[in-house]
Formats: sequence, C-alpha cells, structure tokens
Amino acid sequence: MISEFAAAYQSLSTVLKLAKAVHEAATQIEKNQMLLEMQGALLDLQAKLSAMQEKTDELSEANRSAEAKLAEFKKWDVEAAKYELRDLGRCVNVMALKPEFASEAAAHWLCPNCFVKKEKAYMQFEGAKSMAYFSYKCARCEYAILAPSDMVLRIPRVNR
Repeated sequence: MISEFAAAYQSLSTVLKLAKAVHEAATQIEKNQMLLEMQGALLDLQAKLSAMQEKTDELSEANRSAEAKLAEFKKWDVEAAKYELRDLGRCVNVMALKPEFASEAAAHWLCPNCFVKKEKAYMQFEGAKSMAYFSYKCARCEYAILAPSDMVLRIPRVNR
C-alpha cells in the first residue's frame, strides 16, 4: 500500500511540474507540447490511484474476513465452554453438557473427535449390544462407542 501511495505521489509531483511548465511556456507550441505531456502524466496518476483503490478494497475484504473468523472463534469458545470431557469408563470419552447448562438443551453427548475440530456432532444411539452396554455412533465421523447401560443418557422428565 505504501509503494502505491509513493507512486501516486510521484505522479502527482510530475503533473504539478508540468502544469508549472505550461504556465511558463513562451509559445503556444510549447504550451501544447506541455499539455500533451501533462495529459499523459494525469492518465498515469489516474492508473496509480485506481491501483491504490483496488489495494484498499483488497485490504478491506481481508479485514472483514478476519473479523468474521474471529467472531466464529469467539462464538465457538462460548459454545465449547458449555461442555466437558466425560469419562464413561474403559477409555471411552464423550463431550457432555455441563450440569449448569442442562436446562438449555436436552441431554446429549458430542463426539470428542469432532469437538476438537470445532464441530458439534452428536453421538447417536445405535442400540443395545447387551444388557450391560449401549452403542452410540457419531453422525459425522462415525466414531463409535459402547457405553455402560448405567451411563445411558436420561432426558429429564417434565412434571405435568
């Protein structure tokens, strides 16, 4: 951006020198020649100013993009703070909603593999493998677990 500004400033200086030369020219032929040179210098200045505008637009777009990404990260951080890594035993882990946020959503588990990629993917109930274990699978990456039946997700009952 600085180099574009310097080039535009140089072109403007050239235009001003030519304008002074036109004013000081003794004959009409000299004035016409200086006016032609000044017209070329003005076109050069216009091209450099246009390049500066393009660079400014590019930088503005990059800034908007960076701000949008930052907003996404902040939004994810707020959402991620609602979850904790829960050990279901036998080296089986899931991301579970913290107890203080239980009133905001129904009981659910998220895939820990997807969670570290900043993706919210639910562990879907697949069925009972035995009386002791239930099967769950990530809807996105297909990470599968066997959870002890006593760790089954319970949806809070609403008194009516």
